Amino acid sequence: MSNNADPRRDQALVWAAQALGKPCTIAKLAGDASFRRYFRLHCEGVSYVLMDAPPQHEDVKPFLCVLDWMGKAGLSIPAVIAKDSGLGFLLLGDFGDVTWAVHLMRGGDVGPMMADALRQLHLLQAARPESLHDFDVARMQRECDLYLDWYLPRVGAMTPSQRQRDDFHAALLPVLNELAGLPRVPVHLDYHSRNLMLPADGLPLGVIDFQDAVNGPVTYDLASLLYDCYQDYPESMR
Repeated sequence: MSNNADPRRDQALVWAAQALGKPCTIAKLAGDASFRRYFRLHCEGVSYVLMDAPPQHEDVKPFLCVLDWMGKAGLSIPAVIAKDSGLGFLLLGDFGDVTWAVHLMRGGDVGPMMADALRQLHLLQAARPESLHDFDVARMQRECDLYLDWYLPRVGAMTPSQRQRDDFHAALLPVLNELAGLPRVPVHLDYHSRNLMLPADGLPLGVIDFQDAVNGPVTYDLASLLYDCYQDYPESMR
């Protein structure tokens, strides 16, 4: 354990050791845009990922629900080794550290990964989960507002006026209505190079960060993959 006080981490380590029946070591992994944290556990030569989702801020049940139907649909998602929804702890299989983005940065070939990503995307879109939040026009508008509320003030050093916000919404509304009229399928919502992992034993890609899946336009995940904001693919490939 670290000397830095972190009662949740220490509690998680004790819980995981009890679940596995053997002692573990723990190290912090990158978090995401939420109160969730992730740790890597090492236990007798095997590594695991531990999700810490404080119950007062996060609920692991939606994550488990999405994980369940994605697994049944045939996607390569982390195995659940142990869970305690009351404590907010999940012990998951570990895909390692090599994301699609890291593999490309090391000179890897995008072709096999793209083929597998498209194969799994077809499986995702063919799934029929019982209930998903709808990625409707109102939700799309909230996503677009990130440009107004975060990008412009922080990057462009500009805070839009109410008139400018209204004009922005009015200009986008016809496009959003068109998108809302497209065929609806399950949507990962972040299907890109940082959430597709290349395990040590190779393909299939491991799919992560799927807990915000919605029911939305058939084009959304494909656009996220091909027009990835972290990658720049030749137009001929797209």
